[in-house]
Amino acid sequence: MSTDQKIDFDKMAEYYTMSSRTLMRWRDDKPQKFELMLDEYNSHQNTEAKQEQSRAEVVVVANFKGGVGKSTMSENYAVFLGDAAILNLDFSQPSAEINSCDTYDYAKYIEKYSIQDLINELSSKYKYIVIDTPGEVTPEVYEALKLTRKIIIPMTIGKRAREKTEITLKTFFGNGTELDEGEYKIYFLFNIVRNGVKKEVAITRFQEMYKNFVSAEGIILKSKLGSLDYSDAISTTEEEGKSIFKLAEENKQAYRTIFGKIHKVCTQIENHFEG
Repeated sequence: MSTDQKIDFDKMAEYYTMSSRTLMRWRDDKPQKFELMLDEYNSHQNTEAKQEQSRAEVVVVANFKGGVGKSTMSENYAVFLGDAAILNLDFSQPSAEINSCDTYDYAKYIEKYSIQDLINELSSKYKYIVIDTPGEVTPEVYEALKLTRKIIIPMTIGKRAREKTEITLKTFFGNGTELDEGEYKIYFLFNIVRNGVKKEVAITRFQEMYKNFVSAEGIILKSKLGSLDYSDAISTTEEEGKSIFKLAEENKQAYRTIFGKIHKVCTQIENHFEG
């Protein structure tokens, strides 16, 4: 047996669902069997590494508060990216027939594919997968979050929305959760901001909440905050079955303002994630 390879017995034991102590004993007492197991494990690790390298870039859009514009933001960002599709994890709201870009409702694929397997499958067609999530914790949401470090959290202005956003952060990144390690890039978006709303006050209160959360949890989160004003033009995208980018092409006069704002926000998100 080769002694050159440094073996992570804990990870190998997890793969075989056995104890690392047993593996170490087999290495000494059953070297031929252990060698075969090691070859199989290495092959599995190499396959996973290749899949990860070729996997489409994943961005998750999430917040446990409903009505904050997760689906609209998912579509806008996917269209902005270009070579992208949406994976919709909200089983109660299919969107493949509504969205103007390629959309896959996971409810139709759950019997055949895990989230990771479906993304691996779609990676041959798309460079980016934007994942739209429901307003609740589900196993599918956690599985999606494990495949990326890039998260968009849309939110509206108000105490209840701020509290829901805090719950979202604690659920994802609080002490003892599955995602409490590593650096995540999060873009917080104050969405659907209406005229007359005291945005500056809301931003200050959010920043206080966020600062306290990061300090208490001791987690590394690279974040940026943006905002997008409300526009009646947004509702037109669903009615017409066209993205705001397409509508702006067809009628630049009517949609120029909101198109410019959405394009600016999407550019900020992309720069934040790539920076």
